[in-house]
Amino acid sequence: MGETVLVSFNRPEVVSQQLDTVTLKAGNLDQQLSIKTRETQLGMAVEVTTAPQGPLMKAYSEGAALSVSYGDETITIPSHTSDTEIDEFFGACDA
Repeated sequence: MGETVLVSFNRPEVVSQQLDTVTLKAGNLDQQLSIKTRETQLGMAVEVTTAPQGPLMKAYSEGAALSVSYGDETITIPSHTSDTEIDEFFGACDA
């Protein structure tokens, strides 16, 4: 199993909020994580990492959608049960 899951985004209007944390939610679980920023060719990127074997990622792997919230912005990623590319992601985590 992999050691970390990386959540990264690079959207200037979101990154410009300069917050310190991102909140991940799956089912009734949530996890607030400190961000790292990284300069890319497209501008500043926001990144967080979490363990794939933790309770939140386990809920996601079992079918709960994953929500990523940064300030007023929330992005929801469907569960693996509804997306074959996400199935591949979990296959890589289990490898």
